[in-house]
Amino acid sequence: MTGTAARGRSARLWRITAGAVAAALILAALLLGLLRLALVLVPGTAERAQAWIESETGLRLEFDRIDARLRWFGPEIVLGDARVLDQDGTQVVFEADEGAVGLDLLNLFRTGELVAGRVRLEKPRITLVRLSDGRIRLLGQRDRPIEKSQFDLDRLPAGSVQIVGARVDYRDLKRGGGPWTLRDLVLELRRERRYVEASGSASLPSSLGGTVRFEGRLRGSLRALTELVARIDVEVDRLELPALAEFLPESVAQPGSGSGRLRAVLELDRGKIGLLRTDFEFGDVTLLLPRREIA
Repeated sequence: MTGTAARGRSARLWRITAGAVAAALILAALLLGLLRLALVLVPGTAERAQAWIESETGLRLEFDRIDARLRWFGPEIVLGDARVLDQDGTQVVFEADEGAVGLDLLNLFRTGELVAGRVRLEKPRITLVRLSDGRIRLLGQRDRPIEKSQFDLDRLPAGSVQIVGARVDYRDLKRGGGPWTLRDLVLELRRERRYVEASGSASLPSSLGGTVRFEGRLRGSLRALTELVARIDVEVDRLELPALAEFLPESVAQPGSGSGRLRAVLELDRGKIGLLRTDFEFGDVTLLLPRREIA
């Protein structure tokens, strides 16, 4: 009897669990259907959805299409051919093939509030520039540097921010080098209590090497090193040393040949380096010594 009763309780538990999952899926599907109908048929719904997304992400946006779809984590609003504007709305900072904001269903069921649980950008095209005074800024499409950051760590949604398939161009106006391009950048930022966890990878310019992978933990402001606390771990599977000559001052030895793997760990504590550790394995290395005048 005991075994039969236990099996009966187990079967009831499974039925309750299956029923709860089925109810959640049905509710999500109904919510998605209502959202899609509202976006198409109800005047002003798309504008309210845009205002909610801008409030949740802290970004000013334009887009050509708006839709909704159901993902494994719940419904999300999708913006086709999305454009991120600067804070005063006068220029486009970058474009993306698609932007998507997913609802936090758990928070919705618990509190009844609509909160973004996941933000995703597909194939954005971003330009960074190093100005003549050494500052690094986003460069808008009107070639005006963006003075106010679009991605403050303190303004990230409570869930995660994902960037997939990005292209990042970097220009150095101080030294006149570049441009250099990172391709297929994948980046995920996730808020964890006091810190933001970051991880991702990208393809380096062919002259520099292969693939770079990174992960880190950050707290503070990316715009002010004196406020930033961070640990960053970077690994490059193949680094071409001669390409580094563009980044080195002429007064030091320049790499003439050589390549290999590199791993570096950097810890920052409010602008001060707490740890810098490197592990590398290079082969066929030659150095070109700087020219010196002999009196």
